[in-house]
Amino acid sequence: MEADCDRARRADSDASAQQGAGARRASGGGADRARLCAIYAGGTIGAAGRPLAPLSGPAFRAAWDRVAVPALAATAPPAATDWAALDWTLIEPAIDSTDATPADWARLADAVLAAAQYGARHGAQEGIQDGPAGAMVLHGTDTLAQSAAAIALLTTEVGARSGAVRPLARLALPWAVTGSMQPLFDPADPVPARLTADGDAGENLAQTAAFLASAAPGTPPAVVFGGRQLGAARAVKRHTAARAAFGESHAPTERSARLSPAPPSGAVAAADPARLRARLAALAPHLGRRSVVTLAAGPDGPGRLAAQIDALVAAPSVAAGALLLAGHGSGNLPGAETLGPAIARARARGLPVLVATQVPEGGTDPASYAAGAWTAAAGAASAGAMSLAAAQAKLHVALALAAAEGWDGTTLDAYLATDIAGEGAPGAAPP
Repeated sequence: MEADCDRARRADSDASAQQGAGARRASGGGADRARLCAIYAGGTIGAAGRPLAPLSGPAFRAAWDRVAVPALAATAPPAATDWAALDWTLIEPAIDSTDATPADWARLADAVLAAAQYGARHGAQEGIQDGPAGAMVLHGTDTLAQSAAAIALLTTEVGARSGAVRPLARLALPWAVTGSMQPLFDPADPVPARLTADGDAGENLAQTAAFLASAAPGTPPAVVFGGRQLGAARAVKRHTAARAAFGESHAPTERSARLSPAPPSGAVAAADPARLRARLAALAPHLGRRSVVTLAAGPDGPGRLAAQIDALVAAPSVAAGALLLAGHGSGNLPGAETLGPAIARARARGLPVLVATQVPEGGTDPASYAAGAWTAAAGAASAGAMSLAAAQAKLHVALALAAAEGWDGTTLDAYLATDIAGEGAPGAAPP
């Protein structure tokens, strides 16, 4: 990571000390505008060339100052932030989101926590409020949903006691993830010289800035994309080309309300970002150390799926830590007599097993049909309304927490069953 909002703001504070206390909002255009932290991770929004590949952090920042700031400043109505006054974190090397790993989630979560820690530290000093009003993560769309869910989980403080887990606090600093379906800079230019004509990047950036500028402390994090504000742990990519490429895994319906509690409200206690950063530093080495094996039910029959489970769980090179099965419909899986013993063998090895669905909306309720009801007896748990992306992220975070904090299997299972950050696990957190 070349720079972060924490260090950038310290430098700014030193420079502005001679001019008096800094302001949390930057004045411009006759109105107060929110000062934001921008975390550049890579992805289409920062891509250039043919075929597209993300610019490095320094190259993107140079093009931003030279090209994007004057172009975005000329748009109407005025943006909610001063584009020239963003505090930048540049993730280096930049991430092609197709290649994003749990280690990258840790880097992104730490960048968000660094911005929150700076704001908390300076907000506590009388008369000084020069921390950021919010943080926006610029990310590629391929794995944006996984990263957003992981950041939401990694920035939520949890408590574990007597085999029960509950969310305790989350960041007061509002944050959001965005990206674009077209590059911000016209890819026809060898060196960025203009914005993409009729591209969606500027619109998504402006909408994200507006969300953060108006968000109260403790506002649940979001994915802001294509004119929609989505829960950070519930976003899912639905289209490979449309501007409105993202939706939510469990849009409110009577059935999804039954499957999943409402996202945590703004009344949740404010977490100490320094404590969360310390916890993240302890668990980061464990993120991705064991794999989450994701297998989808298909027309090949239960025997082949059972054989895949046995082979992958037993392979030392896979280092399996958890099993995620994408079933049909509300979580139906074929062949209880064949697949059930394979799931039971995975559980006997200590692996958590979650059953999700390949269907994008509605969630998982295996007990609804005989074709899914048997999975609980085999040892598999329902993913509730979690999307596949959120379930993948949560399984990785759960494995890392268990390794770092010495959780037993009962506590790990309780974490998976508890809605931590609005991801849609089937169990509501205790009040």
